[in-house]
Amino acid sequence: MFYLLEQQQAAAALAFYQQYYSQVEQINYPILTAGFNAAAAEALLQQGELAAASELAQRAEQSLPGDRNDPAVLSTYRVLTLLAQAERNFDNLLRYSEKRRDTELAIAREKASQQLAYQLASGEARLKEQRIQLLDKDNELLTLERNLYQQQAENRYLLLLLIGSLSLILGLLTYRGLTRSKRYRKMAEFDQLTGISNRYHFTEQAQREIAHCIRAKRPVALILFDLDHFKNINDRFGHAAGDWTLRQVVLSCRNFIRHSDIFGRIGGEEFVILLTDCTAEQASMLAEICRTALADIDTSGYQQQFKVTASFGVADSNQAGYDLSALLAAADAAMYQAKQQGRNQVYCPATADGAA
Repeated sequence: MFYLLEQQQAAAALAFYQQYYSQVEQINYPILTAGFNAAAAEALLQQGELAAASELAQRAEQSLPGDRNDPAVLSTYRVLTLLAQAERNFDNLLRYSEKRRDTELAIAREKASQQLAYQLASGEARLKEQRIQLLDKDNELLTLERNLYQQQAENRYLLLLLIGSLSLILGLLTYRGLTRSKRYRKMAEFDQLTGISNRYHFTEQAQREIAHCIRAKRPVALILFDLDHFKNINDRFGHAAGDWTLRQVVLSCRNFIRHSDIFGRIGGEEFVILLTDCTAEQASMLAEICRTALADIDTSGYQQQFKVTASFGVADSNQAGYDLSALLAAADAAMYQAKQQGRNQVYCPATADGAA
């Protein structure tokens, strides 16, 4: 089946699976059943049948023994990784990629151990044979001793060469696995369009920083802003213009945000900034700077000219406490007031009546 999959003959692989699966199942050999299901799941994935492929892949994973490192285990985690990638399930993608990497390393270690044992056994066998010949031929004592020492030196050299090669292979596999895990972790934590934190990663970082501010008895503020009439940009100029606008918004705001501030995209055109050791008044000033920067975005370099504005809401721990949900709710209410008052402005209940 794996040969048929390599030749992109998914239909033939599935026909083979349907013809022989009952016989494989009767054998009652879990590792063989898992490999058979994994191959069929990959064939279904090649045909775009994600639901059926996912079901077979899960059955394959359930059949895997917990004490074996086998190509069937590797095939199962490979197809689960491909499924998670196709479904854009980054948590599963990271989890199965790590399992796939661990299995690759375990198989490589087993092969290395087997090769090393074989080389050692071969060397010992050669040494024993030469010693027997040495005892049988007293007249060739000096010559045989010299040959023996030469063979021992060669064996040590080969052993060192083998160990070095295997160490290099294991190092490369480990590096590749770590690089792949880092890439998948970045995909799971950051917004792919703008490069800033997604909602999940922002929430995780914000809660950690808020807890630190509670212990240090420092204030915390939150800015929530939403682009005005963003849908019109998508409708009139296309989604490419909308994507360009979102990236320009992030680039403009990053010029004024501190390294310690947490910047995230939590909705289609909705952004949030958490500022530690910052009051509502200071956050309002930063919001006004960002509002002005967005209004000054030059769209003349794009295919069409249009105006970019946003409405900002500001809240702080004196107003909403140190609960992230309460801070977001208070900032959202303030942002709603900014939109009600005409958009393209900053509203903060803690300051006079907001800043226009």
